[in-house]
Amino acid sequence: IYSLAYSTSEQLASAVMTLSNLMRYMLTESNGHKVNLQDEVDYIKNFISIYQMRFENSFFVNFDQRGNIDGKMVASLLLVPFVENAFKHGVVNDPERPITIYLSEAGNEISFMVTNHINQQQKDHSTGIGLPNIKRRLALIYPHKHNLTLYDNGKIFKTILKISL
Repeated sequence: IYSLAYSTSEQLASAVMTLSNLMRYMLTESNGHKVNLQDEVDYIKNFISIYQMRFENSFFVNFDQRGNIDGKMVASLLLVPFVENAFKHGVVNDPERPITIYLSEAGNEISFMVTNHINQQQKDHSTGIGLPNIKRRLALIYPHKHNLTLYDNGKIFKTILKISL
């Protein structure tokens, strides 16, 4: 499929390859086991890339990463729902108010923060099960080793997750 897409458009081929990487990760790493944090970060970056291709020049997100995440292990697909939530409910088309994603590592602790301005024009199509599911997973996988803070003032939504590994 990649070769066929490449003969049509390099951009299409790139999208096919990125989507393939996303699907491969979902299929191979969604078993609930822990994965290398770098693999989770790569998935998030591929996820961002797909959205940037979809919205072309009108999708704004900043991803900042600090610290050494080599060898750090986290539960698979644990961080992704926070990014999905920001993309679904946030303002994505304003360069003055980009979605911000921040990951830092210090010793045996990682901090993951996602901030978005709430899209006031969007009708809420939420099922309301995403965040409760994440809270349940955190309680099962990282009992007494995590802190999840949710901040919502009606204009900005922020999640801050700290995990002791």
